Amino acid sequence: MLTKLDAVTRDIVVAYREFRLHDAYLALQKFDSDDLSAFYVDALKDRLYTSAPGSARRRSAQSAVLEIFRTIAVLTAPILSFTAEEAWQALPAGLRGDDESIFDLAFRRSARSTSPDWNSGIRSRRYVRKLRPPKANAISARCRRYRIGRPNSMRSAHSRRPA
Repeated sequence: MLTKLDAVTRDIVVAYREFRLHDAYLALQKFDSDDLSAFYVDALKDRLYTSAPGSARRRSAQSAVLEIFRTIAVLTAPILSFTAEEAWQALPAGLRGDDESIFDLAFRRSARSTSPDWNSGIRSRRYVRKLRPPKANAISARCRRYRIGRPNSMRSAHSRRPA
Protein backbone atom coordinates (compact mmCIF):
# COMPACT_ATOMS: atom_id res chain seq x y z
CA MET A 1 0.00 0.00 0.00
CA LEU A 2 2.88 2.36 0.69
CA THR A 3 4.10 1.98 -2.90
CA LYS A 4 0.66 3.03 -4.14
CA LEU A 5 0.71 5.91 -1.67
CA ASP A 6 4.05 7.02 -3.13
CA ALA A 7 2.63 7.04 -6.66
CA VAL A 8 -0.47 8.97 -5.59
CA THR A 9 1.64 11.42 -3.59
CA ARG A 10 3.79 12.17 -6.64
CA ASP A 11 0.69 12.78 -8.78
CA ILE A 12 -0.91 15.04 -6.18
CA VAL A 13 2.24 17.09 -5.59
CA VAL A 14 2.59 17.62 -9.36
CA ALA A 15 -1.06 18.71 -9.53
CA TYR A 16 -0.51 21.19 -6.68
CA ARG A 17 2.60 22.63 -8.31
CA GLU A 18 0.64 23.13 -11.53
CA PHE A 19 -2.27 24.69 -9.56
CA ARG A 20 -4.62 21.86 -10.60
CA LEU A 21 -6.36 21.68 -7.22
CA HIS A 22 -9.35 19.77 -8.56
CA ASP A 23 -7.09 17.04 -9.96
CA ALA A 24 -5.27 16.80 -6.63
CA TYR A 25 -8.58 16.46 -4.82
CA LEU A 26 -9.84 13.80 -7.25
CA ALA A 27 -6.64 11.75 -6.93
CA LEU A 28 -6.83 11.92 -3.13
CA GLN A 29 -10.50 10.97 -3.10
CA LYS A 30 -9.93 8.07 -5.54
CA PHE A 31 -7.06 6.72 -3.44
CA ASP A 32 -9.17 6.97 -0.30
CA SER A 33 -12.23 5.22 -1.72
CA ASP A 34 -10.66 2.67 -4.09
CA ASP A 35 -7.46 1.70 -2.31
CA LEU A 36 -7.87 2.50 1.37
CA SER A 37 -11.54 1.96 2.11
CA ALA A 38 -12.39 -0.75 -0.40
CA PHE A 39 -9.22 -2.77 -0.07
CA TYR A 40 -6.52 -1.99 2.48
CA VAL A 41 -8.54 -1.20 5.59
CA ASP A 42 -10.77 -4.20 4.94
CA ALA A 43 -7.76 -6.48 4.53
CA LEU A 44 -6.01 -5.03 7.58
CA LYS A 45 -8.87 -5.44 10.06
CA ASP A 46 -8.08 -9.05 10.92
CA ARG A 47 -4.44 -8.29 11.62
CA LEU A 48 -5.28 -5.38 13.87
CA TYR A 49 -8.10 -7.10 15.75
CA THR A 50 -6.65 -10.57 16.24
CA SER A 51 -2.89 -10.10 16.60
CA ALA A 52 -1.32 -9.67 20.01
CA PRO A 53 -0.70 -6.01 20.95
CA GLY A 54 3.09 -6.34 20.72
CA SER A 55 3.26 -8.70 17.73
CA ALA A 56 5.37 -7.74 14.73
CA ARG A 57 2.40 -8.12 12.36
CA ARG A 58 0.25 -5.72 14.34
CA ARG A 59 3.04 -3.18 14.92
CA SER A 60 3.88 -3.26 11.21
CA ALA A 61 0.24 -2.59 10.32
CA GLN A 62 0.04 0.25 12.85
CA SER A 63 3.23 1.82 11.46
CA ALA A 64 1.85 1.68 7.92
CA VAL A 65 -1.45 3.22 9.02
CA LEU A 66 0.40 6.05 10.79
CA GLU A 67 2.47 6.75 7.68
CA ILE A 68 -0.65 6.74 5.52
CA PHE A 69 -2.39 9.10 7.96
CA ARG A 70 0.57 11.50 8.05
CA THR A 71 0.84 11.57 4.27
CA ILE A 72 -2.88 12.04 3.67
CA ALA A 73 -3.03 14.81 6.27
CA VAL A 74 -0.17 16.65 4.58
CA LEU A 75 -1.70 16.15 1.12
CA THR A 76 -5.08 17.38 2.35
CA ALA A 77 -3.71 20.50 4.08
CA PRO A 78 -3.53 22.79 1.01
CA ILE A 79 -7.21 22.32 0.17
CA LEU A 80 -8.78 21.50 3.56
CA SER A 81 -6.45 23.30 5.93
CA PHE A 82 -8.68 23.43 9.00
CA THR A 83 -9.76 19.79 8.62
CA ALA A 84 -6.17 18.62 8.15
CA GLU A 85 -5.03 20.60 11.20
CA GLU A 86 -7.90 19.23 13.30
CA ALA A 87 -7.01 15.66 12.27
CA TRP A 88 -3.36 16.31 13.11
CA GLN A 89 -4.25 17.70 16.54
CA ALA A 90 -6.37 14.59 17.22
CA LEU A 91 -3.25 12.46 16.82
CA PRO A 92 -1.61 11.76 20.22
CA ALA A 93 1.31 14.10 20.88
CA GLY A 94 3.76 11.20 21.11
CA LEU A 95 2.97 10.24 17.52
CA ARG A 96 3.28 13.82 16.25
CA GLY A 97 6.86 14.15 17.41
CA ASP A 98 8.23 17.69 17.18
CA ASP A 99 5.66 18.73 14.58
CA GLU A 100 3.03 20.76 16.46
CA SER A 101 1.05 21.60 13.34
CA ILE A 102 0.33 19.82 10.08
CA PHE A 103 1.98 22.80 8.43
CA ASP A 104 5.29 21.92 10.10
CA LEU A 105 5.54 18.89 7.79
CA ALA A 106 6.65 18.91 4.19
CA PHE A 107 5.34 16.81 1.34
CA ARG A 108 6.71 13.32 1.67
CA ARG A 109 9.78 12.29 -0.29
CA SER A 110 9.85 8.62 -1.09
CA ALA A 111 12.87 6.38 -1.18
CA ARG A 112 10.69 3.38 -1.96
CA SER A 113 9.55 4.58 -5.36
CA THR A 114 13.12 4.65 -6.67
CA SER A 115 13.95 1.10 -5.60
CA PRO A 116 14.11 -1.64 -8.25
CA ASP A 117 11.40 -3.65 -6.45
CA TRP A 118 8.88 -0.81 -6.61
CA ASN A 119 7.18 -2.04 -9.80
CA SER A 120 7.05 -5.61 -8.54
CA GLY A 121 5.25 -4.35 -5.43
CA ILE A 122 2.65 -2.63 -7.60
CA ARG A 123 2.23 -5.79 -9.72
CA SER A 124 1.81 -7.95 -6.60
CA ARG A 125 -0.83 -5.61 -5.24
CA ARG A 126 -2.78 -5.72 -8.52
CA TYR A 127 -2.67 -9.52 -8.46
CA VAL A 128 -3.99 -9.67 -4.89
CA ARG A 129 -6.78 -7.22 -5.73
CA LYS A 130 -7.88 -9.46 -8.61
CA LEU A 131 -8.09 -12.46 -6.27
CA ARG A 132 -9.90 -10.62 -3.52
CA PRO A 133 -13.44 -10.15 -4.96
CA PRO A 134 -14.23 -13.88 -5.47
CA LYS A 135 -13.00 -14.70 -1.95
CA ALA A 136 -14.81 -11.73 -0.40
CA ASN A 137 -18.02 -12.67 -2.21
CA ALA A 138 -17.76 -16.26 -0.97
CA ILE A 139 -17.16 -15.09 2.61
CA SER A 140 -20.05 -12.61 2.41
CA ALA A 141 -22.39 -15.32 1.14
CA ARG A 142 -21.39 -17.58 4.02
CA CYS A 143 -21.90 -14.74 6.51
CA ARG A 144 -25.41 -14.15 5.15
CA ARG A 145 -26.18 -17.85 5.21
CA TYR A 146 -25.10 -18.29 8.82
CA ARG A 147 -26.19 -14.78 9.92
CA ILE A 148 -22.64 -13.85 10.97
CA GLY A 149 -22.05 -10.20 11.80
CA ARG A 150 -25.75 -9.30 12.08
CA PRO A 151 -27.76 -8.39 15.15
CA ASN A 152 -28.74 -11.51 17.04
CA SER A 153 -26.09 -13.48 15.15
CA MET A 154 -25.60 -15.59 18.27
CA ARG A 155 -28.80 -17.33 17.34
CA SER A 156 -27.81 -19.24 14.23
CA ALA A 157 -30.19 -21.01 11.91
CA HIS A 158 -29.23 -24.31 13.57
CA SER A 159 -30.25 -23.26 17.08
CA ARG A 160 -33.73 -22.00 16.28
CA ARG A 161 -36.67 -23.91 17.53
CA PRO A 162 -39.60 -24.58 15.25
CA ALA A 163 -42.59 -22.33 15.94
